[in-house]
Amino acid sequence: ALPIYTEYNPLVYSRESFREDPYESEQITIQRFMNAMDLQQLDAVRLTSTPSFKQEALRHPDSYNDLVLLKIPTGDVEVLEIDQVSDDQKRVKAAIGENKQKLTFLIGFDPDQNEWLVDDIFMKQKKDGVIAVRSVSDQMQLLVTVREFMESAQQGNRENLLAQTSVEFRDLL
Repeated sequence: ALPIYTEYNPLVYSRESFREDPYESEQITIQRFMNAMDLQQLDAVRLTSTPSFKQEALRHPDSYNDLVLLKIPTGDVEVLEIDQVSDDQKRVKAAIGENKQKLTFLIGFDPDQNEWLVDDIFMKQKKDGVIAVRSVSDQMQLLVTVREFMESAQQGNRENLLAQTSVEFRDLL
């Protein structure tokens, strides 16, 4: 299958911008995702993401705004290490941007697009001396679920609102 192109075209890259190294395909995969983030267009980010990441993290039309809240760094990508998880999945540690912030990407091979795509991102977060590693898809699921709940409440759609709650909370409502 041929790659999908749009007016945003994050799939185009210049070979001159990548150094020759054994991690070229992984670097290109992550750099395309970063380029899509820089475009500030959800469609562009979706093009560089696996179907599962799109469904879990990017399902809402305003998902890009939620991605921005997570403060994912963008910029040049330097691949530091790769772990082969399976034939169609890799864990890639990379330094991103000028500050070389380290992130771990889970990338997956999509046979429909015939290319590697970002499946998840793991970020270290430090607050009040506590360090936690969080999955972007988990954080995005939470943000999107809250957004969908608030939209149902604002629209006065009781049936949708109740469908998005636990049994215990539904009984209270």
